[in-house]
Amino acid sequence: MLNGKVAIVTGGGSGMGRSTALELARNRAEVFILGRTEEKLAETVEWAKQEKLGVHYKVCDVSDVNGINAFMKELIANGVVPDIVVNCAGVINVKKEDGSFDNDIVFKVNILGMMNVCDAAIGSMISNKKSGIIINIASIAGHDGSSDFPSYAASKGAVLSYTKSLAMKYGKKGIRANTISPGVIVTPMSYIETPNFDDYIPDLIEMHPLRRLGNPEDIAKVVLFFASDLSAFITGQDIVVDGGYTLRE
Repeated sequence: MLNGKVAIVTGGGSGMGRSTALELARNRAEVFILGRTEEKLAETVEWAKQEKLGVHYKVCDVSDVNGINAFMKELIANGVVPDIVVNCAGVINVKKEDGSFDNDIVFKVNILGMMNVCDAAIGSMISNKKSGIIINIASIAGHDGSSDFPSYAASKGAVLSYTKSLAMKYGKKGIRANTISPGVIVTPMSYIETPNFDDYIPDLIEMHPLRRLGNPEDIAKVVLFFASDLSAFITGQDIVVDGGYTLRE
């Protein structure tokens, strides 16, 4: 489905990023994953090798604009231009020593990091006269807000509006930009944010019309849709992937 396409996936060391990287590679894309933890990135690549998939990694913090630009220049120097960019990297609940939210880190990763990657990738697409696809992971919190994680919700609201702006600005260049808003997806981060997460699962399941929680593969499948020609006439749109959670009474 994605024969010969080059994809960049941030946050590729675990969760939705890992599942997305593997899904795109299974559909014959050459995938480059970015993240801050080499051990996790290498683990994803090892999984890919077991399936004989083309996945490569680069340790890089998306909030470091110089690092992102250097990575993109390295790709271009090797004759590689991205066709697909998926921004999965994100943080939810980062706190300072006094227990208050560290909004700076949340915004640097979720907003500025996403923008850094988009800017670098779109610049390379345009300079090489190539069309492209941007897929940014937002959240249902970006639509509805969150009393528990207000800075996270704000950052994801920014992801939604920024992506629409990209769609408007670069559509004439053949670049499509869309978002995916996950609901409750069970990932390693679920247990980092809520150590007793398992205790909440039965009640959460009851809140979902589909009577299950989401998994990273549910998101990866929608990424594949946006990354393929199946969505060739779709840009500036968001798909909520939440098992009906936002419809709860």
